[in-house]
Amino acid sequence: PEGKLSVVANTGIYQYFVKDHLGNVRLVIAESMDEAKSEILELNHYYPFGMRMAMHNSKKLANQYYLYNGKEKQEETGWLDYGARQLDVSLGRWMCMDPLAEEYYSQSLYHFSGNNPIRFIDDNGMNYGDYYSQDGYWMYNDGIDDDKAYVVSSSGSFQGQVNVTELSVSNSELLQLASVSYGESSTVNNSTEMAAISNTIINNMNARGNGATISSTIDGFALAATDGNARVSEFNNATSSQKNGTSKQSALAGAINAVTGGQDYSNGATHWAGDDVGSSREKRATGGLLVTNPSHDIHSVGSKKINNAPITEHWVHNGRKTSVRGTYSYIWETTAGYGGKKSNGAITGTTFMKKTKSFLKATRAPRY
Repeated sequence: PEGKLSVVANTGIYQYFVKDHLGNVRLVIAESMDEAKSEILELNHYYPFGMRMAMHNSKKLANQYYLYNGKEKQEETGWLDYGARQLDVSLGRWMCMDPLAEEYYSQSLYHFSGNNPIRFIDDNGMNYGDYYSQDGYWMYNDGIDDDKAYVVSSSGSFQGQVNVTELSVSNSELLQLASVSYGESSTVNNSTEMAAISNTIINNMNARGNGATISSTIDGFALAATDGNARVSEFNNATSSQKNGTSKQSALAGAINAVTGGQDYSNGATHWAGDDVGSSREKRATGGLLVTNPSHDIHSVGSKKINNAPITEHWVHNGRKTSVRGTYSYIWETTAGYGGKKSNGAITGTTFMKKTKSFLKATRAPRY
């Protein structure tokens, strides 16, 4: 937990802050080696816009200025410092214009948290958009149509710093990534499988470079987005709050993990195959697939070399083959596999893969 160290009579006293879901400091507790002697130094109650109620109880020893939203009270003015702006809690208004005012013509230049501070937070004085917790839980929409998405790092906790981070992608792209990951995953709703699909899409996008986006990448190779996939429709037809507490929330958590550079559950994959991994139209049959770890082979299809393997590629000069550029027997190699059993006992899931180094060296093909 957060807090501070106070020195009284040459003795250091640790003081800990207990916060609510909005980051408001509710209690200040003095540390003691004897739990029975731990002392509440400050108890705070707030009006909606941050002014402390008269019933607050503060002992002089607390002497601390971090209060509403965990922001520091300025001794000279009594305003709270949010970074971009200062808030007068007695008015419930900022004391200077919104730095992003031109993006929000329907709002006052000085309003705080969309005039709804019980539901919304404004971490630095200029944030708007859809807010999610790191586990994909949709918290709220601020009513402003700007298609931004934010992640609140300590959602649901009554202690610790409330950190709000704007995602590098729009809310629409985040939802598209989550919907395709949900749609392409198996019906057992394995959260790691969904997260790995999101990782794979981002890996493929990064391999494309040249201004590739989530949308353009999905359009290039994820069929679930356009083939009438029932699970994609199920995801898209659910409201934001209806996704909470379901496997759709898990899909959002995986998407958030992927766009924020979290763990890569795909282990570097750029492609995947579902239950049809062993079919004649899939990559294993058309390009060969090397199973690099038995745990990846969830459908027990085994490795299969490309037809006419090994294939040797040559450098070409003036229309004639010269030296050998490389040889390969597989275009694809597995990186991970996740899934589970259906109610009838059948295995279902996703096999993740990337192009082999030998194929890339021999052909100079793009990684995507």
